[in-house]
Parts: sequence; C-alpha cells; structure tokens
Amino acid sequence: MEKPVRHHVLDEVDLGLIESLREDGRMALGELGRRVGLSGDAARERLRRLREAGIVRVQARVDPAVLGYDTLAMVLLTVRGNVAKVAERLVEVEEIDTVVTVAGSADLLLEFVCRDDEHLNELLDTHVRGSEEIDGRSVLVYLEVLKDTTGEDAIGSGTRPTGAKPLDDVDRAVLAALQRDGRASYQDVADHTGLSYSHARRRAVALIESQTVRIETSVNRISQGRVVAAVGVRTQGPIGPVRDVLLSLDEVQFAVATAGPFDLVIDVACRDRARLVELVLHELRMAPGISATEIFLYLELRKLPLWWSGLVRQPDSIGERPAPAVDPS
Repeated sequence: MEKPVRHHVLDEVDLGLIESLREDGRMALGELGRRVGLSGDAARERLRRLREAGIVRVQARVDPAVLGYDTLAMVLLTVRGNVAKVAERLVEVEEIDTVVTVAGSADLLLEFVCRDDEHLNELLDTHVRGSEEIDGRSVLVYLEVLKDTTGEDAIGSGTRPTGAKPLDDVDRAVLAALQRDGRASYQDVADHTGLSYSHARRRAVALIESQTVRIETSVNRISQGRVVAAVGVRTQGPIGPVRDVLLSLDEVQFAVATAGPFDLVIDVACRDRARLVELVLHELRMAPGISATEIFLYLELRKLPLWWSGLVRQPDSIGERPAPAVDPS
C-alpha cells in the first residue's frame, strides 16, 4: 500500500534535484550532484530521503493502451463510516490506480484503468456497488485526455505513443523492473528479470528509445505545500472554447473530457487556498461556456496516480533462467 504523504518542507537542493530528475529521470548521480552543489554520494542520500518520504517517484511510464487497457474512468465515492478504512481496501485493487481522500460532496476520488467497459462494470460491481460502506458514487468515463503535465504527451487517451510496439514477455519483465525503480541500473534490471546484462540493457534501451516506455518523475504536490483539487466543470454549447480556456491556465495540470455528471474534469495545483478560490469561483465561473463548477479538495494521496504499475505482470519465466519475483509497485 502507498504511504500517505503529508506536507514536507523542501529546500533549494531538493527542488533542484527534482527539477533535474524531471528533465532526465535516469540522470547520473554525479551530474545530479554537480547541478545542486553536492557530491554524487550526497545526491544519492538526498534522493533516497525524498523517495522514502513518498515525495518523489521515478518510474517507467507506459500508455495503458499498450498493455491492452482502453477504458479509464474517474469514480467519486461517498462513504458511510471510516473513510481511511475504505481507502486502504481500495488501494489494494490493481486496476484502481489513484486513491485520494477529498473534501466536498465526495469522500474519495479514484481512477480505474480497465481493459474495456465490461471490465469497468465488473470492477464497480465487485468493489463499489457491492460494498455496504459506500453510500453513493459518480462514474466519469474518460473520453479524451486533453492535458497532462506530468509527461510530455497526454497519457490515457487510448492512443499509443509514436513508435510504441506490442510488448512480449521479455518487454513486460523489463518494464516491471523499471516500474519498480526507473533509475535501476541495467544490472539491476538483469537481476530482477533473469536476463543477461546485455539482453536486459538492449531491451530496456529499445523500450525507452521507441518511447513505448518513458522514465518520468512524479512529485506529490501536496507534500510541496500546494493546494490541490479536482474541479468538475459543466458546460453550455460547444466544449472547444472552454477547453482552450482551461488549457491556457498554468495551474491546470491535468484535464479530461468525460461522460458522466461533468463534461470536463481538471486537476489544479495552486499556491494557496485564496488562489484556488480566485481561480475556480471567479475566473472559471466568468468564462464563457462554463455553467457550473464543483471543487473536490485533495486531503491525502493514498495511492499515487497515473503510473498503472499494477497492470504489468511479469511472466514466471522468460527463457534464460528462472526469473525472481518482481514487485512492480
């Protein structure tokens, strides 16, 4: 289960390391240290602390469509009783990739990553509709991911990135190792997959250079003292002009068109609550085409979003020697 992350004060060195990792998640420790005025060993220790605190994660990222997952949905839940207990249970579901406790008309915000609509319906039956602890739900199926600033391109749109290819068992084993640690050495990848060093290196490089896999750095924004919220947006008229307004705002880090109670859902990170109020209740409400907004304020991230690491299953054997078990979390 993911470690719940709360506010953590980051100094200039931490911020410099994060900026460099966002540029290149596999940047050498010596270069990371040089950029922030540390030795390579000191940079390694700083990075270890950031990762263990749940603030930074460097992982391989892959479009779920490459793995055969074409239906994504946001699900808002109201809970009867202990919200943390329900969140802990849902964190363990592989296909639920995001679990956030929120303030507003819902208690939990989830993201489901599914093979198809039937799979989504089965998961809702099993984990949501069949639970006496869950009092209400709203399901918003993704139609199109419009913006995602955690990576260079929108992920989750159901389209494969340029150069992506179907994954065989060896690719999946390498991907599982890189999702466990995007900075893993090629020897570590070999050890975790049972491949030879040269074979592991060749496969890892091919996946990264084809952009089938991207090594990216995610940062828990709540831990940085940001005020983070999901905002449901209802529109009147064509959605295009509203989309353009939303995508122009720096605070909007994720935007998706949905089928459900809202036409659009955006994820915003603001410097403080005053800016959140100004953004949502004034700027957005005044924008042509927006008829209503609703805020779901993030309280605690129980499971980091948008990595789909639980969906990659490593085969028992990939031919060279028995592969040790890899925990892709």
